Amino acid sequence: KMDSARDAVKSGVETLYARGARHFLLINLPPVTLTPRFLALSSTLRAVADELVESYVEQFESDVYKPLKRSLSGATLWYANMRGCGKEVAAGRYGGWAGGGFTNYDTACIANRSDPNTTMCGNATSHVWWDSIHPTTAYHQWLAVKLQEVLRGGSTGCMSTSCLGDSLFDSCFDSGAPRLAPWPAALALLLAGWLLIG
Repeated sequence: KMDSARDAVKSGVETLYARGARHFLLINLPPVTLTPRFLALSSTLRAVADELVESYVEQFESDVYKPLKRSLSGATLWYANMRGCGKEVAAGRYGGWAGGGFTNYDTACIANRSDPNTTMCGNATSHVWWDSIHPTTAYHQWLAVKLQEVLRGGSTGCMSTSCLGDSLFDSCFDSGAPRLAPWPAALALLLAGWLLIG
């Protein structure tokens, strides 16, 4: 499944490029193990899930980003480190969750998204998670600001990292190493493009 997900992103970018797109923002996977759904699992299962996400992120650069960078003549690619950003914020860097205005980051705002009578939290803007796995609008807005920093080329914050692609991601993450690498890549545009081409 991870290989097919990477292949789908690469193929989607290539399709958009063939139809004239030249600017792409690629985003790796978010740290899904921080979601309420995964927090409810045992620590062993969370560790397995985190390893799968880490493997995907490490291979995303070599299997998707670098080949696209080489083959798409005249294209601009940016790369945003969604997994690293989530892990760093959860660890208290960049002001932690509170720095984004979030006081609840480990429970969902709604109990059951399939139930029209489900209870909802009193203040969704203070929650990171809308349901057990999807972010709230407030968290999406916070992420959009971070992604703008990547697109403007000035991000030295949580969306950029010199550690991405390192086989020892977690030790690199924990090292406090500077995160100054401007990472090129295209999900927001890719998703919009997919909607446009059907």
